[in-house]
Amino acid sequence: MTLRTKFILAFVAIILILGAAVVVFVTLSYSQQLTNQLQEKGFSITRDLSVRSVDAILIDDVVSLYRLVNDVVKVEPDVYYAFILNPQGKVMVHTFEGGFPKGLSTANPLNSNQGTQLLDTEEGFIRDIAVPIMDGSLGILHVGVSETRIRKAVAASIQRLIAIIGLVLVGGIAVVHLLINKIVKPVSEMTKAAELIGEGDLNTKVSVGSKDEVGKLAYTFNLMATKLKKAKEDLENVQEQLIQTRKLAAIGHFASGVVHEINNPLDGIINCIHTLRSKPLTKKQARKYLGLVAEGLFRIETITKKLLGLSRERPLSLVPTNINELIEKALFFVDYRMAQKRISLRCKFTSNLPLIDVDAGSVLQVLVNLCLNAIESMLDDGVLSITTTTDTTWLKILIADTGMGISKDNLNKIFLPFFTTKEEGIGLGLSICLNIVEQHMGEIEVKSILNKGTVFIVKLPSNLK
Repeated sequence: MTLRTKFILAFVAIILILGAAVVVFVTLSYSQQLTNQLQEKGFSITRDLSVRSVDAILIDDVVSLYRLVNDVVKVEPDVYYAFILNPQGKVMVHTFEGGFPKGLSTANPLNSNQGTQLLDTEEGFIRDIAVPIMDGSLGILHVGVSETRIRKAVAASIQRLIAIIGLVLVGGIAVVHLLINKIVKPVSEMTKAAELIGEGDLNTKVSVGSKDEVGKLAYTFNLMATKLKKAKEDLENVQEQLIQTRKLAAIGHFASGVVHEINNPLDGIINCIHTLRSKPLTKKQARKYLGLVAEGLFRIETITKKLLGLSRERPLSLVPTNINELIEKALFFVDYRMAQKRISLRCKFTSNLPLIDVDAGSVLQVLVNLCLNAIESMLDDGVLSITTTTDTTWLKILIADTGMGISKDNLNKIFLPFFTTKEEGIGLGLSICLNIVEQHMGEIEVKSILNKGTVFIVKLPSNLK
């Protein structure tokens, strides 16, 4: 239910309640007023008629008495009937053409006091007014005054009130509708603006069309949007600074790793050259030191080649490839290391695995590297498990070992260049693996428990084109 509907329904309910109260009050008060007037008029007619009928009763002139009561009925439109009872309660004269109604003579007993009683007849409600003639010694005069005119007047008044209430209701709804538009329209604009701000459009503003509470709300809303935009810009600047700081920190870490990795063999080369210069050596000793120099230079060359492989993204040569077959080829390259450490192999390949477009050479490098890392992490008689699965999004390769595991502190560092826990390691293998997988729009996840093992999950898009 909209706000406009709620306002209109509330207005309608208030008008209907007030209208009903007015109708009831006016009906009761107006009806009572007319009834009192009619009753007073009836008593006046009855008393006047009772005085004029005394002479006719005393001389027992029934004709004149009959003429008196009939003239009253003919002259007064509200008088429905008139009749006179003698002191013994017998009907002396009446105005009923079809005969005197049975039981009417006892309907409004008077005794010695004048009275009135409302009768419900086939002709409608009749108020019977009884007045004693000569204190009742000559009889009792009854005049029936009809309330039909009163009730019609009250009904007409009710109809007029209902019509007025209807007009007030229709006009009020129109006015309320116009007033609500002035409230609901800005609120609707602010709602739409809030949705746009929620979607990231902080340039959204709402029009301020008045200086009332709604206008103040719109002004405050625009002020909030401006502050949000400023806060977003400040946050983006801080984030940019933070990114730059992290980049500088990463470059510093990377550079320190490069220096460290190159300095180790370089120190050995310098020592060998210093020895060759400063001491007379035999040919055998010279060949030994030259061999150490060559070994150090080869290590530096290996490091620089891996750095080039890490930093330079060569174009991928994508071909439809069966990953299960590629894993079997990778296992051929690590078979000798598995045999040396008596590592057991457990493979669970999904049959009928769909072909996916990958650079087979690069992915083979990833598989061999991950398998070698798993083998190196295990003691003798460990277990290497490889599983392949697929769904509508990813083709997953799970490489699990039963090795020592990776600590939580190191788990977030293993893909950083030059991070390694091996004494002879360079720390570039996993960085290169991640680089290759990300070139394929894939991901690598790692799960590890100390002293229980590690699982690397390589995720490649199953619909990669």
